[in-house]
Amino acid sequence: TQPFSTGDTMFYVSDILGAERTGDVASLFEFGHLLWRPAGLWFHFFTSRALPMLEPEAAVFTALLVPVVLGAALAAVLFFRIAWLLSGSYMVSGVTTVFFVCANGFLNYSQTGCPYVAALGFLTASVWIVLRAAARGDVRLRDVIASGACLASSVLLWLPFTTVAPGLAMLTLLYGVDWDWKGASFRRRLLRTTQLTGIVCALTGLAYGGAFRLRGYTNMVDLSRWVAASSHGWQQTLSLARLVFGFPRSYLDLGTDGVMFKRYMLHDPYAGVKLTELLAGTAVKLGLFYGVLGYLVWQLARTSSGRRLGLICAIPVTGMFLFATVLFEPGSVERYLPLHPFLVMVVASALGQARKGPQAALAVLMVLFSCSQAWARSIWSNGPRDNRTIARIAPVRPRLRGATSVWVISSADPLNAFASARPFHLYNRPTRLPVSAVVMAGLSSAEFWERDFASKSLNSWERGGEVWISNRLLAARPERSWGWTE
Repeated sequence: TQPFSTGDTMFYVSDILGAERTGDVASLFEFGHLLWRPAGLWFHFFTSRALPMLEPEAAVFTALLVPVVLGAALAAVLFFRIAWLLSGSYMVSGVTTVFFVCANGFLNYSQTGCPYVAALGFLTASVWIVLRAAARGDVRLRDVIASGACLASSVLLWLPFTTVAPGLAMLTLLYGVDWDWKGASFRRRLLRTTQLTGIVCALTGLAYGGAFRLRGYTNMVDLSRWVAASSHGWQQTLSLARLVFGFPRSYLDLGTDGVMFKRYMLHDPYAGVKLTELLAGTAVKLGLFYGVLGYLVWQLARTSSGRRLGLICAIPVTGMFLFATVLFEPGSVERYLPLHPFLVMVVASALGQARKGPQAALAVLMVLFSCSQAWARSIWSNGPRDNRTIARIAPVRPRLRGATSVWVISSADPLNAFASARPFHLYNRPTRLPVSAVVMAGLSSAEFWERDFASKSLNSWERGGEVWISNRLLAARPERSWGWTE
């Protein structure tokens, strides 16, 4: 399979190479991914020596890929262990594991240099440690220490993992124990939950405090700037609508369904979408996804143990949804990766207690979803699309050197995605295609696109380069296939 996007991988690569060149390691501590770049620098120390034939960018990319692959493998193994612990069925455990490993966000980012899957590996380990101890009947101090250290590690790789921390706390407090507020067992669990919270807060606080001082910051103004810089300019609207599509997109490849829905909502004058078109495709996929999810929740609600587990898992889901809609943008597929361990528990427990007929039907449906997702990310599916993109840029590729820049209409243009998703393709070497989008939808800078386009184009000319623009920018009206929405 291949990723459809490598996210910010090449920015991490550039930052690590820059810090290695200048010795400014403190600049690598970014608020949202505190330890990811420093970890990449540390792994690069070994990969550059173990694989001296690699060019610098490839060596750093490999260094970032090592913890990602390890995290993906750890998460996959523990998905199975968690599912088996809750269902007691190898069939349910296998199907659940395959579904979550083939999920859109997991499958994509396990092949990139982004920290999301590595952080997920730590979080899944944290959940597994507590769940296994609780199922055994006694959560000991050493379990709490190990689980807290894993959770803190996931937060230090990607800060939004804090949104599911209350879920782990509730798992520690409530799973496998009688809800007798005055009982000795409950008071012991309350103590362990308090210890877990203290360990996580202490480890993350020490790490952030040390990074704050290393960067030379001294006051709240510095802190606010540090925090603001981690948003990367994202500023989107229609958050609830994006949540409706963003959540299932983390698990399924919805293609252009999100664009169609946006065109319908905005009454796009150039590529209008009728309600019947939505009902024929988009609504069916969303209905199937949310219908299966609703059935699983209903199945949990039939038993007292299921209701208890559902309540525990509802806490991190609620926290993540609030974070995505209020504080950040809910459309990205990586946004919901922190929910994976909790949803594995929901799916495995519900399937495990379902009757054989519905259980078999859901298992088959999940396998079909997984196969469809794997095909959508396969080289056979992506190959023809990449070839069409290469054919567009091939005539001018020999002239794209130095300060030359290439402009496409938006980030939805396949040429823009190709430059990001295939950084080591022949057409992206020895230097990456200098492709930029004139309008970066979703960023606060989008309203200043004319100024930014003019400034960067002038800069290219002043440095002796050329400026190439896509013919699509000169079209009288956009075609439906271009992904443009007004």
